[in-house]
Order: sequence, then C-alpha cells, then structure tokens
Amino acid sequence: MTTTQTRRFAALAAVVASLASAALAQTPMSTAFTYQGYLTDSGAAADGAYDFEFTLYDAVAAGNLIGGPVYGNDLVVSDGLFTATIDFGANPFDGKDLWLEIGVRPGASGGAYTTLSPRQPLTPTAYALYASKTGAAGDADTVDTFHANAVPTANMLLPLDAAGKFPNGVLNCGGGGGLDADLLDGQHGAFFQNASNLNTGTLPDARLSGTYSNALALSSTMNSFTGNGAGLFFLNASALSSGTVPDVRLSSNVALLNAAQTFTANKYFTGWVGIGTTSPGMPLHVKGPSNALRVESTSGSAGVQIISEGTGTVEIWSPGGTDEMRFHVNAADRMTIDTSGHVGIGMAPDPTPQLAVNGTNEGVYGRAAAAGGTTSGGFFTAASTSGRGIYAEATAASGSTVAGLFDAASSSSTGVRAYGGMFGVDAVAEAASGTAYGGYFSAASTSGRGVYGQAVAAGGQCYGGYFLANTGSSLGGALYAENTYDNSYTTAIRAKAKPSANRGIGIEARGGWSGIQAYAEGAGTGERMGVYGLGADTSGTCTGVSGQAIGTGTNRGVYGTASGGSTNWAGYFSGNVNVTGTLSKGGGTFTIDHPLDPANKLLQHSFVESPDMMNIYNGNVVTDDAGYATITLPEWFQALNRDFRYQLTVLDAADSDAFVQVKIVRKIAENQFTIRSSAPRTEVSWQVTGIRQDAFANANRVQVELDKPAAERGLYLHPEAWGLSSELGVDFQVERAPRERQDAPQRE
Repeated sequence: MTTTQTRRFAALAAVVASLASAALAQTPMSTAFTYQGYLTDSGAAADGAYDFEFTLYDAVAAGNLIGGPVYGNDLVVSDGLFTATIDFGANPFDGKDLWLEIGVRPGASGGAYTTLSPRQPLTPTAYALYASKTGAAGDADTVDTFHANAVPTANMLLPLDAAGKFPNGVLNCGGGGGLDADLLDGQHGAFFQNASNLNTGTLPDARLSGTYSNALALSSTMNSFTGNGAGLFFLNASALSSGTVPDVRLSSNVALLNAAQTFTANKYFTGWVGIGTTSPGMPLHVKGPSNALRVESTSGSAGVQIISEGTGTVEIWSPGGTDEMRFHVNAADRMTIDTSGHVGIGMAPDPTPQLAVNGTNEGVYGRAAAAGGTTSGGFFTAASTSGRGIYAEATAASGSTVAGLFDAASSSSTGVRAYGGMFGVDAVAEAASGTAYGGYFSAASTSGRGVYGQAVAAGGQCYGGYFLANTGSSLGGALYAENTYDNSYTTAIRAKAKPSANRGIGIEARGGWSGIQAYAEGAGTGERMGVYGLGADTSGTCTGVSGQAIGTGTNRGVYGTASGGSTNWAGYFSGNVNVTGTLSKGGGTFTIDHPLDPANKLLQHSFVESPDMMNIYNGNVVTDDAGYATITLPEWFQALNRDFRYQLTVLDAADSDAFVQVKIVRKIAENQFTIRSSAPRTEVSWQVTGIRQDAFANANRVQVELDKPAAERGLYLHPEAWGLSSELGVDFQVERAPRERQDAPQRE
C-alpha cells in the first residue's frame, strides 16, 4: 500500500445490532456484533478489497487496551460502504463506556495499517438494554421475586442452587440459632471425637495403636509380650534369662564363627598358622588353588620385604616343570623367565635370544664414559656368514620411531658409513601406520641439501628422485615437503623446467579426484592464497590461472566457494570481467565508491540500476466497447512481488484531435488489474513494477549505503577515477605481491 504521506483514509460508522428477538428465546446469543461504516480513500469513496484492524479502548484517546486486535481481511468495500462482524468475546462489556479504533490498508498488501481518527464510541443495542435489567423482578435468577443471593426470612419461598440443594446460608451449621439438627445432648459431633472429653467407658483394642510420646508404666504381672522384641531398645542384657543375642550386639574383639571380622588390636600366635591347610610346614603356610598369597601396601612403601638375617640365600622357587616365573609391577608383567631360562624384559621371553628387551624409549642403553681411547657404547659381533653385527628394529605401529640413531658431533665426522657390494644402505620402513621413514636426511648448511638426487641420462624416463607410496589413506602421499623457516618467501617445493623454446612444465600432477590440492594455512591477518598463478611474458596473452573441465556430465572450468568469514566471495575479480556465454545468478548489485563520501563508504544498487530489487512487466492492450480492459499477469506474480507501481500510455497512430484519458479502475488483485479509457477501442501501453518478496530476496536485501571495512578506510575501488594514485587502491597490495615475487632473488 502507499505510505500515509500520499494516501489518506477516513470513515464514518455506526453500530447496528444484528441479534434477532427469536434467537433470545431459542438459542444462546453470540458475543459478535455487526459494524457498518463508510470509508473514503484519498478523498473519494473507496472501492475494492481492504484489510481492517479493530481494537477496543476505554477512552476516546490514549487509555487502556480492552480487547483485540481483531482482523477482517479482504473485506469488500462498495461505494465507500463496508460491513464487518467483530467478536471481542463477552469479557470487555461490563457496562463501562468503550471506544472502537479502526486501522485499514488495501487488500493483498503487506504494509502497515493506517489508523482512522477519531475512535468510534460503542452505543448499546436492544438486547444490551435487556441485560441491564439483571436483578429486577421477573429476572431469571428470582423465584417469586426472591433473589438467589437474598437473606431468607420466615414464610419465604427459598430457591435451590445449581445442584438442586438449598444455598449454604439457609440451614444453620451449629451457630446457635435456627434448626440445630447436628446437636446431640447439647454438643456437636466433634465434641465426642476428642478422647480427652471422655471420663467413663472403655476404649476398644482397635483404638489403642500407634506411637506414644510419653512413658507408659505397665506394672501388672499380667502384662506379656508375644512379639520378637524388635521394637525394644536400651535393654540391659543382665535382665535376659533366655534367647539369643545377635552378632551386631557383640564387641568387635569377640571372635565369631563363620562371620567376617575386623581386629583392631595386635594378635600373637605361638603356634604355626595354616591358611588353606591343617598341617602347616612353617610358621605361616598358605595353600590355595591359584594366587595363594597377596600382600598389599597402602602407605606407598614396599609391599613385601624378604630379609635373610643368617648366612643362607634367599630363594624364590618354582618347583614345577612347566611353571614360568613372572614379576608383575604396575598392573602388568614386567619380567618373565621361562622354563628354559630365557628372560624377557618388557615382553615375553623369545626362544631365540637369551635376553629379549622391549622398552618405551631405549630397549637397551649402553654408554662408554671414558674420555680417550677406543671405546664402544655397545660392541656387537656376528661370526656367521649371514649374521648381523647389529640388528635394530622399531616395531611401534605409529609414532616417530627410529630403528637406529647415530650421532657424530665432530665437524669432520660421519654419522653412518656403510659399504656394501650391492647396497651401501638398504633402508625399509615396514610400519603399516604412523610416521615411518625409509630414510631420514637432514642438512644444516646454508647451501646444504638433505637429499641430492641426479639423473644424467639424456633420454627415457629418467628421474632425479622417484617416490612411491602405496596407501589408501587421505593423508598419505608419494612426496611430502615442508619448509619450517619463517619467511615471506618460504617455499616447501620449488620446481623449475628449463625449456629451449616455449616448452616445459614446472609441475605436472595427475590425480583421480584432484590433480593438485593446495592449502594456505598461515596465521595472522595477511593475504592467504591456496593456489597462486602468475602468467608473465614480454608479449602475447598471459593467463594467471587456466581451468578446463572435459567430461560427459556437468563440467565446471573453475569452481569456488567461500564461507566462515565476515565477508565471503566465491569469486573475486579486481578489474574487468568478460563472460562470453550466459550468466546465471540469484541476485546482483553494482558497487562503487560513494559519491558523497568515497573514502569511507560504498554505494550499492540492485539490477535494474535501482535501490530496490525491482521487477518490470509491460505490454499493450486494447480496451473494449465500454472502454475497459483487464490485464492478466503470471499466476506467480503476487507471490513474487509487492509494492506495485503503474504507468499507462495511450497509443494513437492516427494522431486524431481527440485526447483520450486512461486510468486504473481496479488495482492488482488475484494477479489481474483493470483499466478504463475515456473512449472505446483504445490501444494502451502499460507497465507495472514490483519489488521482489521471494525468500531469497527477503534474506538478501540490498544495503544501499554501507561503511567500508576498517582495513579499507582511506582506500578506493577505483582510485584512478578520482585522480588518485593506484597505491590507494583496495587491491593494490594483492596486485603488488606477484610483481615483488617476480623481482625477488631466484634460488636454484
């Protein structure tokens, strides 16, 4: 609808009762009432569909909201007259004066309601006058002129309540007057329910029960108890002549049979003690099917101490022929000796070596501390023709394991020197998972190379280095390179091909899903580029990044997404963009430096060069013999658009002297609108515009004016257009980076 600055509504109204007298006698009356009024639109009698909003107040201005709002949508207004049925319920109408406030807007509009002034007073109707007589003679709540809430007197006909009984105030409840039917011997029934009022008689056994707070003295010898005494406390055991005392009533230092006990004092046994045996062979003899003895220490000191104070030896003896000896520490077997005398430390005994050691850090650590001479931290020899002087194996399935580590600190030393007829070094990492290295090489020199590979053949498939990985993991790779030096020009992989002419490819990569997958993961606020492409030449056409997709399905030459930031661009182009094919989009804007504040603000417009997301519809039509024509728009027109604007132009190819007028006589409703010309059979060119109201448009309204981000304040999208240096451009830093990189020293 139009705003209140260009459109005015006014209404004159009267309340008309729509209740029939017959309805009073047969059916309950409704709380709704009929309201009729006269509506004007911009000074003329209104015609068409309008939405109404009704609210109820207790004052002609301001005041309190009593009821509503109640809505009447798309009510038909004809020559200014309208009728509405309004239902505020029965609660608001308690006899006080009330005023009705009315708001109106064109039908099918989502805009605000225009409030009509002044509020209209509600006047009583015929049945409201009837209701005002409530309480008088002849009303429904009287019987023989006696009201239900009146005080009864003698010889009065008394009414019954809704349950068919006398009201509470009719019969006396013991107050001292009237009919006291509940009195017995001058007392109420409650008197006889209090045992303290009884001074004679006998109470039946059923009335003696429960708990008594005062002491009861039972002195008669005839008293007896046939129960088990479970409820008797504080008894003196000396008074018991028979019966059994439960274990829980005995002191904890009394020995019991077949019961768990705790002894707090020291106990001394002069004889030998047998546990699990009736014939102990030593002072303490424990015998059981398995784990016969367990000794625990709760103080953190030694759990068991075995001390020989004489000249004899301490023996730990396993007499069985198939029994191993195990040392169990911290919930695990730490050392095991099998029946053949093979020892396993940190592992089960291996039948091949006499001693097998498995350690978390070093399985075996050997050190020679002498400062001179030919020393060996460990010395190993093997005389067999297929023997190994040293065999080292790291069997961990993951982690940074090293089967052998050799470190020489001298500046002229050699970490490992190996000679062989076929392989100087044969290194294989066979771990199925984790970080394993077939070979690990490091060079600390400023011009060093961790690995230097060279292939000198002039032809064939010759590789300076060849790497192969056979893994299905997404984290695996035939080659992994990482440069940990913190510098703006640090490169993990540097590849260069020296062509003789216009040939040569720096890197060629092929993959089943992605040829190259690149990440830029640096910290901070600077620019990050997953892939940076630069095409530089003195002549010809250069392309920074070229994308091509060839397939039988849906192909995308370049595909970009962006998410998670305060501003996200799936594609960002600094400069002109040329699209030779069809451009498909969900919405669009143009963005320029704001003409009034170019250094700090941007100006955006939605296509069609409008601050609104506007759609345009037009056509030509010829009116009929009566001068009318109805234009039918698409069935989705009103679902897609709102806030309609109209333009009409008469087409007169004959250039007649008569001037024909044309006007809108029925605005858009049900995807149609009607025009009328002052002359029949007139050709009219029409145009209608609407503002998009679809879900995408509602969620992505164009912000016409906005502040530039803090990092772009003082910079321009097009500094040259303002006669300024290109260094004030928003994209200058990004555009400068490839130039500086190209001029940086090249490292071979």
